[in-house]
Amino acid sequence: MCDCATHPDFLAGVFVDGIALPYLCMHSFANYFADLATDSFTPLLDYSIYTYKCVDCGQDWYVECAPEEEPYPLFALKIQGPVRPTSDRVDSCKAFLCILAHNGFSEELCVYAGCPNYALKHRKICHIHFRFP
Repeated sequence: MCDCATHPDFLAGVFVDGIALPYLCMHSFANYFADLATDSFTPLLDYSIYTYKCVDCGQDWYVECAPEEEPYPLFALKIQGPVRPTSDRVDSCKAFLCILAHNGFSEELCVYAGCPNYALKHRKICHIHFRFP
């Protein structure tokens, strides 16, 4: 049986290259940072494919995979039908995850020239300039 219903609308995988992501608050928001079981997904995970369906429950997913011989999910988003979400939707979900993982913002501004955003806690850059999976 799948675990699709237990996941929020989007999540980031916990492991990148076999190492747990070292972000400050990922454990405080563990439901957003979890490994997505893709055993019942069709087609098989592939770095060049983005839309998948769970054959157990019928949930459609947008999944970005690691470019490895045996790909694994880095980022996943529940979608309605096999239509790829807009880049704005994907980027906003990733920004939300980034802010959660760092437990918000510090009182310092981002070090990028001219950027008016506050930096993430324990970082010198904001969520816009931080590259999240």
